[in-house]
Amino acid sequence: RFLVFAIFLVITTNVGAQSLAWVIFTDKKDVCYDGSIANPDFYDLPLHADYVDAVRPHSQKILGESRWNNAIAVKATPAQLIKIRQLSCVEKVQLFDKKEIITTFKTKAKKNRKKELLTLAQHQTARLGMAYFQEAGFTGKNIRIAVIDGGFPRVDTHSAFRHVRPNIVKTYDFTKNRAPVWSGVSHGTEVLSNIAGFSDSLNVPLGLAPDAEFLLAITEVRGEPFSEEISWTRAVEWAYDNGAKIVSSSLGYHKQRYFPEDMNGEISMVARTARIAARKGMIIVNAAGNEGVARWKKIITPADADSVLAVGGIDPKTELHIDFSSYGPSTDGRVKPDICADGTTVVARPNKGYMRVSGTSFATPLITGFVACAWQAQPQLSNIELMDAIRASGELYPYFDYAHGYGVPNAAYFTGKKPETQKSFDFVDTGDTIKIVIKEAHRELLGKSNIYRLFYHFENNRKQLTDYVVIDVFQPVALCFTKQDLRTTKYLRVHFLGYTETYEIQ
Repeated sequence: RFLVFAIFLVITTNVGAQSLAWVIFTDKKDVCYDGSIANPDFYDLPLHADYVDAVRPHSQKILGESRWNNAIAVKATPAQLIKIRQLSCVEKVQLFDKKEIITTFKTKAKKNRKKELLTLAQHQTARLGMAYFQEAGFTGKNIRIAVIDGGFPRVDTHSAFRHVRPNIVKTYDFTKNRAPVWSGVSHGTEVLSNIAGFSDSLNVPLGLAPDAEFLLAITEVRGEPFSEEISWTRAVEWAYDNGAKIVSSSLGYHKQRYFPEDMNGEISMVARTARIAARKGMIIVNAAGNEGVARWKKIITPADADSVLAVGGIDPKTELHIDFSSYGPSTDGRVKPDICADGTTVVARPNKGYMRVSGTSFATPLITGFVACAWQAQPQLSNIELMDAIRASGELYPYFDYAHGYGVPNAAYFTGKKPETQKSFDFVDTGDTIKIVIKEAHRELLGKSNIYRLFYHFENNRKQLTDYVVIDVFQPVALCFTKQDLRTTKYLRVHFLGYTETYEIQ
């Protein structure tokens, strides 16, 4: 094993070149604990100081540490990494490429007429049922959210955040190791506005949780991208230490560092960190990615983690999957994205005013605000129970696919006002064909100005999706399949007008 590792270092790096790596230690035996956290678990304990000191002489620089992952990040030459690997306190060394990474956001900063912006801004919150939360008085109050991003310029002065500023508890720039965060890329400003902002010029809220508390962290830089994953990991631990219940992360890592098969929630350090955060009671809300029209196409990490709410985007015009939103599933077959929200939104412009933007980056903070209000509404739920409830509140649930997940969640689910669902169709097996026939009571809806969509997917005998489709319904017999069409299908699942049923193919 050592020989393979040594050869790998030699053939993949230049002699004397510096590599970036996580050094993961074997244990935390006999560490000294300062008592800052009551009832600490393994993850709370600090790193073993002797282990860190053992690595230090064999590295160019220690870039950061993660007590949750029992690891430090180092910059070192290949020869130094070989020596580090030989230390008895080191479990493994995980190398990382220094190529540039791409985060999930894509911004379309285009001018729009006020009426168009107003319509879009109203839709982004109404689609999630914000009125139900408002009527019940749920605004995210006393729920602490950490926003991890690239910068928050003008959050300290923009009118959209006038009511938010008193609730900003703490800030930290992990790229410069200092407290102020009012510089950097404006993406964080835009994201925060879709959690809690209010447009004074449009007189509408831009997010669902105006009364939440906030921790703001910068982790994104240009020039040495590996440090972004180090900073993200440190920021999540910092958020936990400072009382955050939710982390909003419109960031992610993919093709420049990983292969598609790595998107299983196990490989990347950020995915592993997200899983630890869930064990400690937090909810990570993460963008699924903007790879839907790119060669990669799939979700990115840490959205691949099983305990992360991965957020996809829908087009506000069609209310279906927006083209750039990344597709699931995770490579081990789990439903991803989990849920969706508008992928085109109105945000606070960093200098002044408001603008239209697109990306799963902006669907993510809308869901973050939703999670805060839902947790305020049902504080007795654990983080895992709440995530399950949010999936169950999706408009498609229990139907799912790999473009929409369980669909857009609705606040009515958490306020006791979700309407009862009526059976809207029947499966009719004629022996040679299977038809999906709309029930008589619902046929009068067909052919009118409204569009009524039917979702269906095929599952094999291992309960894996082999295909999924959305169609518009205009006639009583919505679908008709021959048994030959379904020869490789074990289950046909259909969703129409809020009702889902699964038919087992005999």
